[in-house]
Amino acid sequence: MNHMTQNIVTQETTALPKYVMVRDWLARRINTGDIQPGARLPSEHSLVAKFGVSRVTVRHALDALKKSGMVESHQGQGHFVRGIKAELDMRRLRGLGEALGPNGLQATAQLLERAEIKANRQVRQALALPASSVVTVVRRLRLANAVPICFEERYLLPQVGRLLSDRDLESSDVCTLLERSRGIAIAFGDVVMDMVKAAPKLAQHLDIEPGATVVRTEQVNVDVNGVAIDFCIRHAVAEAFRYRTRIGRW
Repeated sequence: MNHMTQNIVTQETTALPKYVMVRDWLARRINTGDIQPGARLPSEHSLVAKFGVSRVTVRHALDALKKSGMVESHQGQGHFVRGIKAELDMRRLRGLGEALGPNGLQATAQLLERAEIKANRQVRQALALPASSVVTVVRRLRLANAVPICFEERYLLPQVGRLLSDRDLESSDVCTLLERSRGIAIAFGDVVMDMVKAAPKLAQHLDIEPGATVVRTEQVNVDVNGVAIDFCIRHAVAEAFRYRTRIGRW
């Protein structure tokens, strides 16, 4: 055991159970991206040697990470960071946070930009706005279990955008916020999807290679009065989702 590890053990185990020290060290490496989704965790033998603890302690730490949904075990192969793979039911209009919860994933957001700007032609057409209209643009990076999975760009009617605080936008789905705390009922969303290649800046946000395939979604949300209030463009990591829907014969 090296000097640094000795310091970790002597300083932290006085206050924490040893398995917590191992669990938290692994969790930090996963959350910071040092160990990527799908990657194999260090072996039990190497963790025993690194921390100077028993194999039982290491297994306790790994079991705790399994219960949290952060890792999974493959018999005879070891433990792996759980790959982000969420199923989205396209038959129902739900925010990303609402969709990820049933998959055992914690959704968070990083607010990158919020401003009032002049709407371009695409936005005006989507929201049925006249020329020279102003909208609120909100750009966010959406994460699942701290892993970037989606870059979101929303254009809202300014009177709607002003209802949302920066704090709201870092913690919640926009549709949920509008409905539950702002009294705006959304009736439906019109959605168009296609596959595109990630430009360098987008790839940097999503921590993927430039040119990687992403799923582009354009969605217009309409309230119960028939007013288009929100135009959202999302670029999602293709491997992070699978999509479920039902198609009628007629």
